[in-house]
Amino acid sequence: MSSNITLSAATRQNLLSLQGTADLLATTQNRLATNKKVNSALDNPTNFFTADGLSSRSSSLSNLLDGISNGIQTIQAANTGLTKLQGLTDQLKSVAQQALASANAFSTKATNTSVALTGATAANLLSTGPTQAVSDTAIGAASATPSSATGTAAYTLNGTAANNGAGTTFGTAAGTYTVSINGTATATIAQNATATDVATAINLLTTTTGVTADATSGKVVLTGSKSGAQFTYSATDAAVFNNTTLNTASNGVASTAQTLTVNGTAISIGATATVADAIAAINAQTSVTGVTAVNAGSEGGTAGAIKLKGALDGSGTFTAAGSASNTLGFAAGGATVTAGVFSPLPTSLATALGFTAGDNFTVNGQSVSIAATDTVTSLAQKVTIATNGTVSATFDATNRKFNFTAADSSTAVTLGNGSTATAKVAKLGFNANTTFAAGLGSGSASPLAGTSLTVKVGTGVSTSFTFGTAPGQISNLTQLNASLASVNAQASIDSLTGKITITSTNDFGADNLSVTVAGSTAFASSTTSAIIGGDGAAARKNAVATYNGLLTQINQLAADASFNGLNLLAGDSLKVVFNERGTSLLSVQGTTVNTGTLGLGPIDPDGFQENGAIAKVITTISSASSQLKSEASSLGSNLAVVQNRQDFTKQIINVLDTGAGNLVNADLNEEAANSQALSTRNSLGISALSLANQAQQAVLQLLR
Repeated sequence: MSSNITLSAATRQNLLSLQGTADLLATTQNRLATNKKVNSALDNPTNFFTADGLSSRSSSLSNLLDGISNGIQTIQAANTGLTKLQGLTDQLKSVAQQALASANAFSTKATNTSVALTGATAANLLSTGPTQAVSDTAIGAASATPSSATGTAAYTLNGTAANNGAGTTFGTAAGTYTVSINGTATATIAQNATATDVATAINLLTTTTGVTADATSGKVVLTGSKSGAQFTYSATDAAVFNNTTLNTASNGVASTAQTLTVNGTAISIGATATVADAIAAINAQTSVTGVTAVNAGSEGGTAGAIKLKGALDGSGTFTAAGSASNTLGFAAGGATVTAGVFSPLPTSLATALGFTAGDNFTVNGQSVSIAATDTVTSLAQKVTIATNGTVSATFDATNRKFNFTAADSSTAVTLGNGSTATAKVAKLGFNANTTFAAGLGSGSASPLAGTSLTVKVGTGVSTSFTFGTAPGQISNLTQLNASLASVNAQASIDSLTGKITITSTNDFGADNLSVTVAGSTAFASSTTSAIIGGDGAAARKNAVATYNGLLTQINQLAADASFNGLNLLAGDSLKVVFNERGTSLLSVQGTTVNTGTLGLGPIDPDGFQENGAIAKVITTISSASSQLKSEASSLGSNLAVVQNRQDFTKQIINVLDTGAGNLVNADLNEEAANSQALSTRNSLGISALSLANQAQQAVLQLLR
């Protein structure tokens, strides 16, 4: 039933105002209650549906955070495993290093020793002692000593002209008489004895007196000994001998001027010529005759005798003929002298070897000059002086050879000719060799020269080399050890015996040593083994047991590095999704980690005997450690990516929620103020309505 109540305009206006205020107040209170200014599509369709989409994405991303968090934990579990595995590999290395530091497992290494090599040194393994340069051939020249020595004392007996042989008749003694030679008296000589009778009596005593007599010229000619010694004579009858006083014959003085014919050339010898004068006269014609003369005493012969010498090369013959009644000792009829060999002595003149005064030759680049007075001995002494003692020289008179000897086995000897035609080292007997390698002490090669060796230690590679002085060959200990180093071997030399010993190095001291020899018997082909034992061997076996135990721990730890059933160290794969559509993700492929993949196999009980083997194990451990570090680096990189995406997702969720809230959330301060204002407005409206009603009541009161 409808009311036909009619409200006044003021009342109606106030009532409408109150209704509007109530509606606004209800809306404000709803916003305050829901904290949103858009609660449905009716409030603001655009903002409502936009905020709803943002909130929906935020919710989806929030759901992904759990998966991301699980991915992080899975990676961290694997990374923790790698960290601890790294610690175990460090323990492995420590065990191996302790084994390496312990005493060697061998008490004796495998060795191969050469025979004694006399003269060998570390600097020159091929040495046979201080370098010796021995003449190639014996030195000498064609020569001959005449059948009668020169320089004999001579005297002619007969009358008043006895001293110069001018008498023509033999004196007649007044009676019997004697002739005394060097104090030895002859048998009694008859009064009418002839010159021949006197000569015969004197010659009966030649063995005692050394004096001979000749009467072929009708005179008695006395000739002294071939040594040229002086002699005395006396007679008891002056009619036969020009006087009875003691006479001394002149040694080496010719009784008359005479001639010596050499190879057809006449050489005049003065009446008073001495041996030296005669030698000078002969040598003045050497360029024509090809024959030289020396005092035989200077070369070990009879002093005072003249020795004639032909060509130095010993070829050909020469002739020598003296004149009658000469004191040179060469037959007047002449003689052909067959070429012989001149045998020089230490006292022989150097010029007798064919040198000319002023010649020189070189020894190791140092000049050795030759003087006219130099003997073979003084010439050798000059070598030492010229080279400052680095090379000395001696002369072997028996073998007629020079020997130039270096001060040590590292010095070579090189001989060189001088600048003149006669300054040739060939005159010293060096016809073929003028350069002698260092260390050829005996003049012959070392038994090591030309020897080839192939050396191998254990199961390693081998090396081959040859001893010698050619490029690429071995001649000293440094070169030998450089070659052996590549196969883990080393060499040493005994300074007393020269024996060379090859052994394995300490790092491979327990391995076998194989040496194969070709070319000589300096080394013997053999394969030798080390002697294993002692405290070192026991300690290293214990280290092996510890090492293998740690390998088991590595496998077990790697198997336990899982999270929520996923183990990246067992080869599992991890997939982490980063957005609600599944289009942004990270796939982490795990790697199987165990002793096998790390290359860490178990060690045999004897695996630590050899330092070299331990060194290889340490290298393997270092490689495994590097592999673990690489894996950890890869996981660390992936972990950083996932953690970064986790932070990003959290922040983007906050952005989405904030954006959605900005679209639909109410400003509580504003709404509170609105609520307060609307409440005040509502009160004022009620008051106004009340006033409007009072006016109507007043009219009603009037009507009453």
